[in-house]
Amino acid sequence: ALEAAADGDTIVVRQGAYSNVVTSRAVTLLGLGTPMLSTISVGPSGEQRALLLRGLRAGETFSMRGFRLNQGASAGSITAEIRDCAGHVVLTDVSTSSSA
Repeated sequence: ALEAAADGDTIVVRQGAYSNVVTSRAVTLLGLGTPMLSTISVGPSGEQRALLLRGLRAGETFSMRGFRLNQGASAGSITAEIRDCAGHVVLTDVSTSSSA
């Protein structure tokens, strides 16, 4: 759904486990039942992250509400990374936990 979303869309995410969410879209992710985003290995260096938001343009807003972000147990895992964003990032009722 995220790949097909247009800027300004709201995506309802139902309870469950998801991983490696990567986007540059100005969308709202609305969690129902506190879905969990977990880290997985990405890239040749084995970095781990649950959420990567990158390249959000000025004047745009990414919003996430009602999620749990789970950090992996391995060294170097990143729960969420926001990179090269000139827009607004709004996290509401987002909690973190660790598998360590």
